Amino acid sequence: MKTTLKLFWTQSRILCTIVLLAVIAFSMAACDSGLGGGGSGRGFTSWEALEAWLNAQPNNSRANPYLVKVNVNSTPTNVMRLNNRNKYFSLDLSGSTFISIADGAFFRCTSLTSITIPTRVISIGDFAFCLCSSLTSITIPTRVISIGESAFNECSSLASVTIPNKRKMTHFTQLQS
Repeated sequence: MKTTLKLFWTQSRILCTIVLLAVIAFSMAACDSGLGGGGSGRGFTSWEALEAWLNAQPNNSRANPYLVKVNVNSTPTNVMRLNNRNKYFSLDLSGSTFISIADGAFFRCTSLTSITIPTRVISIGDFAFCLCSSLTSITIPTRVISIGESAFNECSSLASVTIPNKRKMTHFTQLQS
């Protein structure tokens, strides 16, 4: 009886340890995938995959956006699909291959808090980020020579736009409030 009870307690401890390790591993995976907001990020190869993932996530705050990385060869054609109220995200496009941001590509994307534009981009289209009310800062890559009309119009949270020095812009309209 004493041996049986001792064996039972040993097996129980092992089982509890395994369950605890599984919970820790799941928690770490959730943080790494961006599930908790503010995680180290999650990568996608299509706008549709990002849309599906965002739709499945719980609401978060502007101060704790999901960090997502998208590697695609074109800017989105209908970003409104990505505009999930109360599901804010920071977008890293640094691995993408497109060279221009299309007209209205991120128009009225109120969930976008920040964006890393690929260094190979040479132009930003008309109204590209217009009405992105949660966008706080953006750095224009060195190769950009053209920024379209009202590209950043009505970006009410935009506090900082960094434009590389010594670049001649062929087309640049004033940033409007």
